[in-house]
Amino acid sequence: MTIDSSRRTKNFMQAVPVMVTILVILVLIYTLILYNREIESSKREFIEIGSKLTGQSANGMEMWLEDQIRMSSLIADHPVIALLCNDPTDPVARYEARIFLEGLNRRYPYYEVLPVALFTEDPLDVVSRKMTKRIDNGEFLVDSVSGNIVGEGGLELSYIKAIYEGKDYYISEIYPSINSGEPIIAISHPVRYNGQLKGAAVVAPKIEYFSSRFVEPAMYGESGYMFIIDGRGLVVSHPDSGFIMTEYEEQSHEIKDIINRILMGQTYFRDVYEDVDKSYYVKRVEHNMDNHPYEWYMVFTMNNDEIYSDADQLLQTSITLLLGGVVVIGVILYYYTRSFEDKVREIQQLELNRKLEIEVAARTSHLAEMAVRDGLTKLYNHEATYKALGVAVDGSRVSLQPISVIMLDLDHFKTLNDTYGHQFGDQVLKQTAQVIQKTVRNTDIVGRYGGEEFMVILPGAPKQSAVTTAKRIAEGLRKIKVDEEVTITASMGVAAWIGEDVDELVARVDKLLYQAKDNGRDRVESILEDT
Repeated sequence: MTIDSSRRTKNFMQAVPVMVTILVILVLIYTLILYNREIESSKREFIEIGSKLTGQSANGMEMWLEDQIRMSSLIADHPVIALLCNDPTDPVARYEARIFLEGLNRRYPYYEVLPVALFTEDPLDVVSRKMTKRIDNGEFLVDSVSGNIVGEGGLELSYIKAIYEGKDYYISEIYPSINSGEPIIAISHPVRYNGQLKGAAVVAPKIEYFSSRFVEPAMYGESGYMFIIDGRGLVVSHPDSGFIMTEYEEQSHEIKDIINRILMGQTYFRDVYEDVDKSYYVKRVEHNMDNHPYEWYMVFTMNNDEIYSDADQLLQTSITLLLGGVVVIGVILYYYTRSFEDKVREIQQLELNRKLEIEVAARTSHLAEMAVRDGLTKLYNHEATYKALGVAVDGSRVSLQPISVIMLDLDHFKTLNDTYGHQFGDQVLKQTAQVIQKTVRNTDIVGRYGGEEFMVILPGAPKQSAVTTAKRIAEGLRKIKVDEEVTITASMGVAAWIGEDVDELVARVDKLLYQAKDNGRDRVESILEDT
C-alpha cells in the first residue's frame, strides 16, 4: 500500500465517526419531522371522525325529538283526549282515554309513561283504580300505567307549567320519572277543546332508549365512544349508566374540569381522566331555546395512545432502525466509496417515500369509505343513501325512466335488543342487509337509513315491480334464523317517483312505512290511505 493510499485510508477512517454522527443527526431530524406530521395527521383524522359521529348523532337526535313532538301533538289532538279534558268527570270518556293511552304505550314500549294533565280552576275528584283522587290544576288526570301517577304532577313541573303559560310545545330537562325513578325526558303539547286550553298531553321516552339510539352506536375503535351533557353540566346519556344524572357537585375534579371545558364552548381539547390521556371533540346541538331551555352537547372521546398509535409506532421503528443503521452505515462507509453511499441513501429515501405514499393512499381510501359506509352493515349510510336518491331522481328527470323507492323498518327491533342483547340485534341488522342485497338487482342501491331502517332505490323500476321486490325481501327476512324462537319481519312502504323533489318522495314513502306499521306490521304498503 502506498503512502498516499495509506493516508487516504487513514483520513477515510477518521472521517467515518464524523460522517456517521452527521448522518444520525440528519436521520433524527427527519424522523422528528415525520413524527410531527403523523401526529398532525392523526389529530385531523380524530377531528374528522368526531365531527362525523357527533354530527350524525346530533341530526338523528333532532329528528327523533321532532318525532316525539309529533307524537305528543297527535295525542293532544285526539278526540278522546280533548273530550276527557273538557268533561273530566265523564267515566266513559275517562275509560276511552285510558284505553287509548295504554294501547299506544304497548305499541311504543320505550315510553316510560303517557300521561295527560288537566288545567282546572277548581279541584275535582275522580275515581282511579277504585280510589277517589283529587286533581288540582296541572296534575295528571289519566295515564298509560294503570293510574299510577294520577293526581301527581302539577304546575311545578317545567313541561306542565310551560304549556299552561302558552307554549305550543315543550321539551323538558332530563329528570327522574315519577312512576319508576328512571331517567326520562318529557315532551308536552297543549290539549284544546273548541279553542280553549284544557290540559297538556305528555310523552316521556326513557333515556335508556335515547342512549341506545344516539350514544351506543357511536363506538369507534378500541376506546372511542360518545356521551351527552346538558347546559346544567349533567351527563344525560353515556355508555356507562352510572354517570347519568349524577349532579355536577358530586363529580370528581377531573370530570368537572372536562365538563367546564365543554360548557365553555371548546370544540377540541385534550385532558386526562383516570390517568388516561384522552382527546375530546364537542358539537353543540342546535334547537329552539324557547321550547327547550337547556343546551345539549354531543361529545366524542378517544384515548390518545390509540389516536397516535401510528405516530408512536413510526417513532419506535425509526429509532430501532436508526440504532441498527449506525453499525451498518459505519461498515458501508468503511468499505465502500462515497458514491455508493449516496446511492444507498437515495434508494433508502425512495423506499421510504414509497411507503409513505402507500400509507397516505390507504388512509385516504379508508376515510373516503368511512364517509359513505355504515360501519356495521357495510351498506351506504344515511347521508350517502339520500345523496344517491337525489342523483337517481335527477337522472329520471332527464331520461323519463321510472324510479321506485322501498323504505323498510324492522318490526319490534327495540324489543329484540332488550330481550336478546345488542350483539343479537347487530346480527339481525347484518343479516337483514345481506338478504336485501341478495334480493335486489346489481343496479339497485341499498342503504341503512336509520337504526333499524333501510332504503332501497330501484332505478328504472315501476311501482308494481318494486312491490314484488319488497315482498321477496319480506320472505327472505322471515327465513333469517339468528335464534330459532325469533322470526324477523319488517314493515315496508313502496312509492314510485311522480315528479316531486327528493324530500317529498322520502316523506311519502316514509308515510307508507308508518301506514304499514299502523296496519299491523309485516306488510308492504304502496297506496296511501285517506286520513
